[in-house]
Amino acid sequence: MRLQLALIAGLLSSSALAYGDDNWGNHGPKAKTIVKYVTKVQWKTKTCTVTKIKTVIKPGPGSGTTKTQTEVQTVTVTATAAVGGKDGDDKEEEEEPVKVAEKPAKAEDDAPAEKDEVKEDEPKEDEPKEDEAKDEVKDEPKDEPKPAPKTHIIKAMTDDDGNDVFEPASLMAATGDTVVFEFHPSTHSVARGIFDKPCQPLEKGGFYSGFLRVSGGAKSPTFSIKVEDSNPIWYYCTVGKHCQGGMVGVINPGPKDDLKAYIAASKKAPSNVSPKEVNGGTVGSPKVKRILRA
Repeated sequence: MRLQLALIAGLLSSSALAYGDDNWGNHGPKAKTIVKYVTKVQWKTKTCTVTKIKTVIKPGPGSGTTKTQTEVQTVTVTATAAVGGKDGDDKEEEEEPVKVAEKPAKAEDDAPAEKDEVKEDEPKEDEPKEDEAKDEVKDEPKDEPKPAPKTHIIKAMTDDDGNDVFEPASLMAATGDTVVFEFHPSTHSVARGIFDKPCQPLEKGGFYSGFLRVSGGAKSPTFSIKVEDSNPIWYYCTVGKHCQGGMVGVINPGPKDDLKAYIAASKKAPSNVSPKEVNGGTVGSPKVKRILRA
């Protein structure tokens, strides 16, 4: 059928040429004519179509312009018989099977000798044996050295404006650190207090330095305490009305502990109470006259 359609396509192309230019009209001596034949074979529908396309290009009105006119004529023929095969189908040529060349077997001489093979179960020379590995001592992680305890200084003093204060009034200290209260003229003390009861001493686990009187130019006495934990340590001066005047402070204030609130509450305290005896710390200067308040 394919051969028949090919022959029909050739005949149609030849017959289409027979139409000539007379069937397309006279376009004048200056016209340019282009003729094109397009042949299309539809194998499924068993048809062959030849299309003749004639395009005439001639000058149009005005300078530099052209006008194009295209005319088309189509002839279609259907094949009536098939060549070879059953039911009009073409015979398909049988493809010969491709033979794959077999690879030649390796000679026995090419095979590696068994004695040269390395067995996976045997340990390599560089690897330690199981017994030797057990005897090795593993490096255990060493504990990082803890930071050395620090010493913090808080001054009990009278500032330039005449206010009795602790400087600084708030600081952070780690467990094991030492806090040294350094006393300056004239007379001050320090006692551990209670946040909810300002200007009153903590009875258990507190500390008290006693009254420390310092003359101008004399060496400042000290009172040292050791920080046992990270809980807030509230303290105040027990001399006169120093506590009500705002001479209070805190070590390790918590997120909800407000020094300003403690100062405000201290100003409203009805009295300033001193512990009965010095306790909970160490006085650093034995030459300083210590006065206990009755």
